[in-house]
Amino acid sequence: MKLVIPLQELLAFSEAFHSGLESGDKVVLIGDMGAGKTTFVSALCRSMGIEDVSSPTFTLVNRYDAKPLTVYHMDLYRLESEADLIVLGLQDVFERPNSLFFVEWGEKILGELEGHVIRMDWEYKSEESRSVELTFSSSDLSDRLSHKLSAWQV
Repeated sequence: MKLVIPLQELLAFSEAFHSGLESGDKVVLIGDMGAGKTTFVSALCRSMGIEDVSSPTFTLVNRYDAKPLTVYHMDLYRLESEADLIVLGLQDVFERPNSLFFVEWGEKILGELEGHVIRMDWEYKSEESRSVELTFSSSDLSDRLSHKLSAWQV
């Protein structure tokens, strides 16, 4: 599913995206620096009532409590390989109940993720907009989100 998101509509897009998520969903964000990955996660967290969101570049994982779900925001830019995930014990994070997972630079572990996975390939289009290509791990996940995001589909 290909989308174009004007930055002025990012909060509305994030709210629509959030409304289609369920506990256990994993969102893998791929794209160059400045493509909009962290900005999107921040907007989505704001739509859940979480105000203070920061990039986990140096901490690797930030946890935000948003009743009834917990949000785990990961940045794997510094990881060299999937093995680093295991060494650091980060694979256990994905087993936590009542949680949503957002993984920047997640292409490094995409093959290891199980369950409902949404791949978001972000691309800088202009100062005012970004293009995103969504790939869903299952048809029910696609059904759950596609109609909610159709306003941005190209």
